[in-house]
Amino acid sequence: AEKFLKPTKPVLSRWLHEAGELLSHQTDVVADMMEYIERLKIESLGDKDKVIRLQGELINCKDEQLKSLQAAVETTVQDTVQSQIQSFSGIVTKNRGGGPSCYYYY
Repeated sequence: AEKFLKPTKPVLSRWLHEAGELLSHQTDVVADMMEYIERLKIESLGDKDKVIRLQGELINCKDEQLKSLQAAVETTVQDTVQSQIQSFSGIVTKNRGGGPSCYYYY
């Protein structure tokens, strides 16, 4: 029933007091939230720094793996080429020794 009566000075005073308390409480909540957001920002920057550092480490590891693989491929190719040259050299030497010649003269 109080809602429908003309607001009196004591009613208006109480409403104003309650509004002030509400604003004071909301100000405290907003301040706490701002502090919490700042902590989250700092944590986020720390996490981003960790991610960047770990990405650098990953790149270094991949680079080392690629260098190792490159060395293995070079060694394998070199060994294969040497083996094939020796095999071809053996065939040529064997053919010179009295077998049919690869060259025909007219």
